[in-house]
Amino acid sequence: MPRVSIVIVNYNGGALLRECAVSVAAQTFRDVETIVVDNGSTDDSLDVARGALGAATIVRLDTNRGFARGNNLGIGRARGDLVLTLNNDACLAPTCLAELVAAAERHVDAGMFAPRILVSTDQSRIDSAGLLVYADGVYRARGWQELDGPRWAEETEVLFPCASVALYRRSMLDDVGLFDEDYFLYLEDGDLGMRARLRGWSCWYVPNAVAYHLKSSTAGKHSKVKAYYVERNRIFNLIKHTPLPIIVVSPLATAYRYLLQAFAALTGRGASGGFVRDYSRRELLRILVRSYASALRAAPTMWRKRRAIYRSRRLSRREIYALFIRYRLPARDLAFKD
Repeated sequence: MPRVSIVIVNYNGGALLRECAVSVAAQTFRDVETIVVDNGSTDDSLDVARGALGAATIVRLDTNRGFARGNNLGIGRARGDLVLTLNNDACLAPTCLAELVAAAERHVDAGMFAPRILVSTDQSRIDSAGLLVYADGVYRARGWQELDGPRWAEETEVLFPCASVALYRRSMLDDVGLFDEDYFLYLEDGDLGMRARLRGWSCWYVPNAVAYHLKSSTAGKHSKVKAYYVERNRIFNLIKHTPLPIIVVSPLATAYRYLLQAFAALTGRGASGGFVRDYSRRELLRILVRSYASALRAAPTMWRKRRAIYRSRRLSRREIYALFIRYRLPARDLAFKD
């Protein structure tokens, strides 16, 4: 039985998938199986990457089932007691897996492990060192766009990992379940991570485990797809995990975020500024309306899931509030970092 199962979900990954697979083949830790789930690609991704994929198990889907479903199908095939989710636009440094496995052996009660992920096009900057949470359900990378350096060299507990490169203990997945397929794309890693935290599983940031990520290469950095799913799914997160008093005041947090993002759009900064350059303010408003309408339709389902999550939680309410305070995401980072 392999110690680690690597699950790569691919959708029209092109040459990126080959680079990803080459980095897997170069790992110093060898007790590994690789499972590639192809989400109905229409390009030649698998043909381009075939030589680098080696003995990988290939799961071909007829249509794009989404990131959550793709990973769940791969995890269902996995035999390892540790599972690494790996985006097709991410690559591992040769010792990344060895460092993550060593951390899993040091922290036997932890269920999740986050590597130091650097921006692949500028490896002096952080892509992700775990995730942070904003009061209205948005999750975003800890350290995003900041310069790498001593601040990011300490192994420490974080909220949970970004699934672009994340190591999960199989016993944790058995305990809390897999990715919620209702999310389809974006923020599903925050949902899984928060469900795990509420069950008492911790996450460790492992700085010596280094990876590289080309963010949003599949959906597009400022795409309408990304804008829609992020805004809709953050409402799913708000309903499913957030303590009720925070939900009550979250419209104020959202209004403040929108205010900052509107200013960013007017001044051409941040993701909203990029979106407006590529599309328009009217299109952004249209997507917000669609996101809210879809979230409203799904709200009863999400509330039922919340009740099940909170019935099985192991953290006290005080401990839950502490997570939201300790790992809070500043609104300015959401508005002005792209």
